[in-house]
Amino acid sequence: MKTTLLSLTLLAATTLFAAQPVTPTPDTTIRGVITVVKGNAITLAKGLTIDVSGAEITRQGVAVNRSDLEAGSRVRAVVTATKNSGALVASKVLIEGADLTIVGTIEAVTPTSVTLVGQSLALDKQTVYGGFAAGTTVAAAKDLKAGMPVAIDAAAAPNGLSATRIVAIGPPPPAPPLPEAAQATVSGTVTARANDTWTVGGTTIYISPKTAIGGAPAVGDTAVVTGVKTAEGAIIASSIRKP
Repeated sequence: MKTTLLSLTLLAATTLFAAQPVTPTPDTTIRGVITVVKGNAITLAKGLTIDVSGAEITRQGVAVNRSDLEAGSRVRAVVTATKNSGALVASKVLIEGADLTIVGTIEAVTPTSVTLVGQSLALDKQTVYGGFAAGTTVAAAKDLKAGMPVAIDAAAAPNGLSATRIVAIGPPPPAPPLPEAAQATVSGTVTARANDTWTVGGTTIYISPKTAIGGAPAVGDTAVVTGVKTAEGAIIASSIRKP
């Protein structure tokens, strides 16, 4: 009896333990400012070395080159292993934020640069566009115009500043107008008449307080109905009149 009780107790404990939810293991993530870039390694906080030779490197969701990792850049690295040397190994590196952000009005624009507050910022294949201006989407450099209000994220480049992201500040395009309901006309004998539903020429006619009724057609009279046809073939009448 004791053996059976012990077995049942162990079985219940095992079942209870197995039913417990498993907490997922989070990615090991390190965030900081690059102080040194040397070959395939970056150093954060002047002491933490991370091997990025096999890492996917992105900025604002766009893939960039390893050369975009520069001293002073704030990054977030997903670490997957540690080398014998003590260096960490990253599978992903995300370049976070911009070196600076300028909000203002475009003073001049060319296919390769945009100028705000007298500052020229280079445009390249890595520049991301967004927002709306004059009711249209800004999706490329050709959509930029002088006088357009924008918010620009910029990064330091060898020859000055480079625009990494440009978002036009403007209202989105208006919603397209709803299609007008198709008008329909039915002519026939009034065979039934109630407060909100008539039958004219075999067609169900819905009456509303806005329906204009002319000539007071009665059952047995001929009537002409104008209105909107429903999917069921009935008509929501805007007017009913004797011909």
